[in-house]
Order: sequence, then C-alpha cells, then structure tokens
Amino acid sequence: RQIAELALSPSPDAMAGALTGKWRNRLRHALQHDIQIVRGAMPPDPRHWLFSAEALEARHLGYQPMSNVMVAALAAARPGAAQLFIARRGGSVLGAMLFLRHGSTATYQIGWSTKAGRAISVNNLLMWRAMIDLSTLGIRRLDLGLADPALSPGLAHFKCGTGADLRQLGGTWFWSGSLPFGRRSTSLQASA
Repeated sequence: RQIAELALSPSPDAMAGALTGKWRNRLRHALQHDIQIVRGAMPPDPRHWLFSAEALEARHLGYQPMSNVMVAALAAARPGAAQLFIARRGGSVLGAMLFLRHGSTATYQIGWSTKAGRAISVNNLLMWRAMIDLSTLGIRRLDLGLADPALSPGLAHFKCGTGADLRQLGGTWFWSGSLPFGRRSTSLQASA
C-alpha cells in the first residue's frame, strides 16, 4: 500500500508551481464561481452533519469511514486540532474537508462534496485553501492518506495532482499463537 504525502511551503507560489496542469486548471475553474470557503475548528459533536454526509457516501462507495465518535473525541481533547473547511455558494453547502493536525503534520481525514460541487471543481478549491491555511498554521506536511491508482484511480490522481509524492508503506505483520510458527516450544517456555 502507498500513501500520498505533500510537503507544504510557506509560499503559495511554490505550492502552485507543484500542481499538475490538469489540477491547476480545475482550481481555476472553481475560482470562476462565487464559492466561499470558511475554515474553523471542527465542533466536538459526533452528530455533526459532515459525519452523516460521509456515512452516506461511504455506503455508496463501499469504504469504512473513521468513527465519528473518535473524531469528535479528538476535536474535544485538543480544540483546534481538527480543522474543517466548508465550501458554500449562496445558501448551499457544496463540500467540506476535515484535516487533523498533529505536530507539524496534518492528515486529510474527510473529503465530501455534492454533485453540484463536483461539477465546479469545489474539491480542488477546498484542498488548495487547506494547503494555504494549514501552511500558515505551521503545518509543513500533509498526509493525504491512501493513494492506490489501481483501486481508486480518480482519488489517487486528485491527491497526486497537488504535487504529493507517493510513499510505499511497510508490510503488515501479525502474531498468532495458534499458527505453527507462532507457538513457542516447551523448552523455550521453560527457559523464559
């Protein structure tokens, strides 16, 4: 498995220079619309509307979202660590992104948008604003999460379009005493 990691720069020009051409064009497309982006601390409420919206999308797309109770607990334990970006046009919410800050890194946790928002590239605008705003908050690296071109080519393309690099993760290991290689011999148990 691999994840996408994005180094943030204090210079928006440097970050813009790392965007792929297609990603930059989608950002320009979004900027042509009257979209308002609001950033603030995620309220520590497990019933927040974003969790319901993501749960519907997760069922539709077949993935397991992080527990809303856990995210709310993180937001309560460290106010301001969970940064929520919301895109609106007129009175309608078009999309939102949630990032969890830890040290000089932030993790992209939730990305959600409406069909109307996707039609005007609202996710590109949300990510761009997050890159700029999180950089001003001292974040130097964004962990954009799993990026698998084979399983989710569109999502991987979106993440890599920001200028992110793919990093291979290590293998997953498990220990089971019920498997033959997991049992300790009697002589080892006696000396332990």
